[in-house]
Amino acid sequence: MITIVCGTRHSADDFAEKTPLAAKRDALRAAAVGFDEQFDFHFYDMDFCRSARAAGLVLGCCAIAITHASVGPGLGKPDWRQNYMKYLQKWGE
Repeated sequence: MITIVCGTRHSADDFAEKTPLAAKRDALRAAAVGFDEQFDFHFYDMDFCRSARAAGLVLGCCAIAITHASVGPGLGKPDWRQNYMKYLQKWGE
């Protein structure tokens, strides 16, 4: 298990990667923002944040500490690489 402090950056350009998300449902619906189903796991959070910003929504962060118990990062594994390529195709970077 590891403890991660999330949301330590406060720039409007930040991604809420690996951070619990909270949002007003009505604001998301009005802006037609949701999760893109092509991202089954990796990059879904970054894509969501980027879509929200593209729709004119403002993101904010607050620092929280969470305990994460998993087998470890998927960085570089085949499913990570597949979603990374989807992300690049969608956003171009």
